[in-house]
Amino acid sequence: MLITKDFVLLNFPKTGTTFARKVIMQAYLDRLSLLQKARLKFGLAQPPFHDLRLHKLKPNGKLNKSRADQHGKMRQIPQEFQDRQVVSIVRDPVDRYLSMYRFRRWVNFPAFSKPDVKKRFPHFPDLTFTEYLTCIQSFGTAALLPNAELQGRFGYQTLMFIQFYFRDPQRVIENLLAGDESWMQELASIRFLKQSNLNEELKTLLGGYGFTESELVFIDDFRRLNSSSNKGSRERTIPTINEDTIAQIKKDEAFLYKAFPEFA
Repeated sequence: MLITKDFVLLNFPKTGTTFARKVIMQAYLDRLSLLQKARLKFGLAQPPFHDLRLHKLKPNGKLNKSRADQHGKMRQIPQEFQDRQVVSIVRDPVDRYLSMYRFRRWVNFPAFSKPDVKKRFPHFPDLTFTEYLTCIQSFGTAALLPNAELQGRFGYQTLMFIQFYFRDPQRVIENLLAGDESWMQELASIRFLKQSNLNEELKTLLGGYGFTESELVFIDDFRRLNSSSNKGSRERTIPTINEDTIAQIKKDEAFLYKAFPEFA
């Protein structure tokens, strides 16, 4: 997560947060004087933000201490920064699935290393987009669920979202099953930017914290970035997707479409 003096940016994967983080850091750095920049360069001062890397928080609440990354969850925001506005980015679930498929990090996803995957898809990892969706719904969701009885009740992205943005994911899942919509109040405390209009959304965000239009003009020319370390295996072509597949995604991710009706 990226912590500034004004807000905390949570980096939900495959939504444009790598680009957003770079833009935000650049905006704050550009405000430094030449002397401040020199002190920063020689390690005599701290940057005007904190790019916090944390151990991955598993669905069971335990930490994976083998690696740390920038994708800290809501529950992991340090106590001293919990009074700041939380900002993040959301993306239409269909577009996000397409992006996830094309960049193929799922090829090495632990949930896909089980014999059942190869048994069902002998040609894995050469999956079509539809096969990938079937695979992620069958095996990916199992890694995020509190118990196997809930298999098929929630889409993979929905479970990722709940694990990422709620302080008590288990309670939210139980409330959803009971028809309790109190989760909407908790979600309302987060400011979500839309990936489809990210440049303008970032300008509006930073403008609200005193950045001028001239200070933010660089955003439109800022190079788009992608955080994937699996660049050699990207699927370059856009997969075929039909209306039935879109309808299935909307059914699986009904929670997200209710939380963000503009995507519907």
